[in-house]
Parts: sequence; structure tokens; C-alpha cells
Amino acid sequence: MGDFTYTMLKTAAGENEMGGGIMQKASPDMPTQWLSYVLVEDVDASQSKAKELGGQVIVEKTPVENMGTFGVVTDPTGAAIGLWQPAKKD
Repeated sequence: MGDFTYTMLKTAAGENEMGGGIMQKASPDMPTQWLSYVLVEDVDASQSKAKELGGQVIVEKTPVENMGTFGVVTDPTGAAIGLWQPAKKD
């Protein structure tokens, strides 16, 4: 996560199951905020569907090493939600 500390919260299901995360604000003037994530099978397809339905992609598909992939979209009213696609297990 660059120069930021990102604390991963695990679920009881196992070490590779992400339950959440906490990150410092990128700058002091940023508002404090929460962002909920939903589990998706395909971040690319979900972002395409959001755009098709009038939403916007705020954060393009981004890999998280050894964990999965995420992205952020908004609905047509501007409400944001994160998308999480876990990495395939071997």
C-alpha cells in the first residue's frame, strides 16, 4: 500500500479470507470514511456492469499481492462501494 500502513482483518474461515482492512488517510484534509466491499466473481465484469447501468468506476481493477483484486464503483447517485475478488486458491 505504498507508504501507508494497511491492517488486514481476517475471518475465522482462514488465513487467506479477508474480512476487512483499516488504512490511514492519504492526507490530513481527506474526510474520515468507511467503504463497504462486496465479494464478486470478476471485478472487470462487475465494473463493466456498473458503467452499463449508469455508474462510474472510481478505482480501476487493482491487484493485491497474494490476496486478490479490488476496484471501486459508484451507482448513478454517487454512492460508492468496493468490489473484492479473492485470488484463486491452488
